[in-house]
Amino acid sequence: MLRSASTPLLAALLAACPANQASKTEAGKTEAGKPAEAVKPSADGLAGETPTTKAHMQDHFSKAAEIKAALIAGDLEQAREPAGWMAEHQADVEHPDAWKPHVTNMREAARVIGGAEDLTTATQAFVTLAQVCAACHTAIGGPKVDVGEPPAAGASGSAAHMARHQWALDAMYQGLIGPSKAAWVIGAEALAEAPLAPTELAPGQSIPVQITELAARVHALGNEARDVPDVAMIPGRIYGELLTTCETCHAALRRN
Repeated sequence: MLRSASTPLLAALLAACPANQASKTEAGKTEAGKPAEAVKPSADGLAGETPTTKAHMQDHFSKAAEIKAALIAGDLEQAREPAGWMAEHQADVEHPDAWKPHVTNMREAARVIGGAEDLTTATQAFVTLAQVCAACHTAIGGPKVDVGEPPAAGASGSAAHMARHQWALDAMYQGLIGPSKAAWVIGAEALAEAPLAPTELAPGQSIPVQITELAARVHALGNEARDVPDVAMIPGRIYGELLTTCETCHAALRRN
């Protein structure tokens, strides 16, 4: 069914996807053009935190973001290097006692990602890694999470819509690892908006049914995700399915 779509349509959709946009931005920039540092949660106030450990935690956030981007793009090989870094970096450093069990669990999840033979296994391990981060942050009292406001919802076109998707996934991720109910919900609400109409994606062209169904599933998951009664009940399962849905969509777009 996907083969019936025209090459210009697939090119347009792929260009609009966050995974492809990321390779076109300047180094150190997010989709919105903000410095990457601006979207990192603050590590201020963590128990036992020093300037060195603060920088270390920010490095972890950046490497985890690289893994997430690779998984969304469906590129398992690209996820291996940052996963290996998280599994081995500063392995000989003596962390505060409160951190130790969480660091061990984080490294194990990273090793699973690095050694995964398929995207499903790697994605499940990435969700586990994020939940380990959340458990650690809950135990030691941090970090602060402020994702700001999503890109304007009124902008038309697939590129604007996909940029909003990327922002939403990033906000939900910060809500997952924070943990932060506010960040999770605002990201989920951005995803829960009505899917793009076919005429917005490619005026005058037919849209493969699978792509339409995957887009609808993303929005349905956003709608389900925003109903979170408590920060301790943020559903990592939904985030994992969101990543898998993005992976599947990108793979479908490439199969033309």
